[in-house]
Amino acid sequence: MLTRINAQDPDEALREKNQAFLDSLNNIQIAFNANKYNDAALLSKNLIDDSKPLLKAEWERVKAGEKSYRRTKWLAGGLSMFGAILALIFLIANYKLTGSFTVEKLTS
Repeated sequence: MLTRINAQDPDEALREKNQAFLDSLNNIQIAFNANKYNDAALLSKNLIDDSKPLLKAEWERVKAGEKSYRRTKWLAGGLSMFGAILALIFLIANYKLTGSFTVEKLTS
């Protein structure tokens, strides 16, 4: 079985969960290679238990998004708010000049 578990994950809490999962997987492989199939079956249950917190932590990380995505999302929200406030300021200034919220063509 090929897994893409990062034993050197920069997140300390996730690294411990990854290591517990990899240790359980290694124990199953050792038992299986020693022809101890009953032990391997019992250890498989431990693997399932060790995989639950790992999957939960990975899911939380995926839901949060990558750092660049989160920064971009906040920047887009900030720029949108800035644009809305600026448009409101221009509408108020136009109302004070013309007495109307409609934009009329200026003639010279």
